[in-house]
Amino acid sequence: MNSLIIAFAMYSRIPVPEIDVQKDQGNYVLCFFPLVGIVIGAFELVAYHVLLLLGIGTVLRGAVLTALPLLISGGVHMNGFMAVVQARNTFGDQAKKTGVMEDPHPGMNAVLACALYLLVSAGAWIEAGWRSICIMALFFALERAAGGYCALNFRTRRGSGSLEFFTDEKSRERASNIILAECVGIFIVMALIWMPGAVLSYALIFVTMIVYYLTAESEFDGNRTELMGWFLQMAELAQLIALAILSALM
Repeated sequence: MNSLIIAFAMYSRIPVPEIDVQKDQGNYVLCFFPLVGIVIGAFELVAYHVLLLLGIGTVLRGAVLTALPLLISGGVHMNGFMAVVQARNTFGDQAKKTGVMEDPHPGMNAVLACALYLLVSAGAWIEAGWRSICIMALFFALERAAGGYCALNFRTRRGSGSLEFFTDEKSRERASNIILAECVGIFIVMALIWMPGAVLSYALIFVTMIVYYLTAESEFDGNRTELMGWFLQMAELAQLIALAILSALM
């Protein structure tokens, strides 16, 4: 139960009781990380139906569906996305990129990337059909399961922020297996809803995990908290665009 509370305290704005955090609970926090995605997905589906019943047009509906994940998560992953974009746009070495990433002040490139991200995301939500929206609701859980697995198994750089909390070797393997089981469960539910969307989701998450790993190793000397946020936001946007295209084709 403590790990569940810590997961929601760290990765959402949902009010939870204050508890003492123990080091050996770190890995299991990531097992509950997908539940934050389940909550976000549930809010998205409810919001979609409410807006539809109220006769709200597609533009405002797309804007609301874009805003909800940021409001529920508190923008914690978008913060990482912006930090990584700003660091990569320096085109410097690893030390320079790390220094830029740790600067709390967002640069022009980061702000522009965030604005473009939200604009494209809203457009993709507008174009997505009902089956795509259902798949996307589950994808919020899948991407967090994938992020948790990466946090447990990618090489973590020293001074990488909260990711260092997830380094207990005793429970790493067991936590990884739990997350893999969660991924299988999510795929089954997705497949029951729409098989093409399920296959697309898992192919896309696999590709983005590879990009995540290569970027972490080649540009930042290992995984960091900000990189996981960047990965989650990139996977989410890529999935939205892919589902919008798939909806148009099918």
